[in-house]
Amino acid sequence: MIVLVRSGTFVLHARCLSVAACAKTDLAFLIDSSRSVTADEWTKMTSFVSRFVGDLTTGPDCVRVSVVTFGDKPKMHFNLRAHDSLQDLQALLKDVGRNRHTTDIAGGLQMARNTVFKWSRGDRSGVPNVCVVMTDGQSAPWDKTNTRAKAREARNAGIEVFAVGVGSAVDATELNDITGSSDHVVLVNSFNSLGDQSTLSRLHRAVFSKCTLCSVSEKMM
Repeated sequence: MIVLVRSGTFVLHARCLSVAACAKTDLAFLIDSSRSVTADEWTKMTSFVSRFVGDLTTGPDCVRVSVVTFGDKPKMHFNLRAHDSLQDLQALLKDVGRNRHTTDIAGGLQMARNTVFKWSRGDRSGVPNVCVVMTDGQSAPWDKTNTRAKAREARNAGIEVFAVGVGSAVDATELNDITGSSDHVVLVNSFNSLGDQSTLSRLHRAVFSKCTLCSVSEKMM
């Protein structure tokens, strides 16, 4: 699944996390580590991921998480079976480093499909595959067609793709093409917005959109 964050207001229902927290999901974060991302901005992205998974129940029988970074080439930092607890997962996240160079979204998507979501690396039969792409930029002009193709291949393989786009340099049209739906795209104005609870709540809402409590709470607001 790939998640994109949009502006707006949504407060996650107090009981939603208890419902969504133990929903079995194999979740991969694809994080942009190109040269446009500064060290401070990188910390804000990885902190956002850490906070996101902190609201979930992670482990062999609940949510499993993998992280891939993409710069000039993708790198899987740890696979879905690399952690047994939230503490283990958040410790692994602290060690994720940057790749720099270009924004190879296509390479990240290909690695998710061909490498991350495999039984040998912890992918579970019958469990939803979700990919969340986080980027502050866009594919190079000559690589956009390839990015759309790799995204389509991922979705055809049963991976639900979401995207989080940060700042003014993202291409919203490309993100819509990557995810296959504008409902799967979340856009924020800056890296500082990743620290907002409302942004975190909107991402949870996008990923766990089948939670009926969220729908009820939204109508009551």
